Amino acid sequence: MMALVHWYVGREDEARRAYAMSPAVDEQPPFLMMPAVSGLTELAEVFEDRPLLEAAYRALAPYAELFCCGGAGVIATTGSAHGPLGVAAAALGRFDDGVRHLRQAIDVNERVGAPPFAAIARYDLARTLARGKRPGDRDEAAALVARAAATARELGMAPLLGRAERLAASLAGATPGPLTRREREIAELVAQGLTNRQIAATTHISERTAENHVQHILTKLGFGTRAQIAAWVTRTRP
Repeated sequence: MMALVHWYVGREDEARRAYAMSPAVDEQPPFLMMPAVSGLTELAEVFEDRPLLEAAYRALAPYAELFCCGGAGVIATTGSAHGPLGVAAAALGRFDDGVRHLRQAIDVNERVGAPPFAAIARYDLARTLARGKRPGDRDEAAALVARAAATARELGMAPLLGRAERLAASLAGATPGPLTRREREIAELVAQGLTNRQIAATTHISERTAENHVQHILTKLGFGTRAQIAAWVTRTRP
């Protein structure tokens, strides 16, 4: 929980330290496993922890039709299990599975009257579709993120509202979304003319992960080519 709080308010170093102290997926107390793994999934995507993403997907998949609830005197819930399953699947490069889970998360959370979790699922689906290349994906993403932002504004969900507004601006080509430290590193390598394979070798990640990073950067900055990334890096380099 503290790792999530640190991340939401922009304290990346503190978030990483708290995240590193979290028990592994298979070490979570059974009564807290689902909400804990749901939160870990969000951070694992941010911190590119592929093994945890895979473990989280395996742990939650049997309970896809349930809610991520835990309780032993204190009750915690993070909505439909399809939400973190969709985030994990998309982060692992399984685009269609990610979209399917997130659509189901929206539907389930809406049907039971859980608007905060429906809004989060809409935002997660929007940013997943924003990385897609199918006709209409970006238009659907824009509509989804606008609705997510409206709910976040109405309910006072400040972290979600900030992220939704940045994604909406990026999709509209108005304001680039902020890059993480790793994304800025990848953007610098793109500016040096490295291919995805060369970036993977330089940063010790898989070629698929390098490709995903480049696509995320293009989406956040509202660009369509690597040359635009290179020009942006040159303009913004300290």
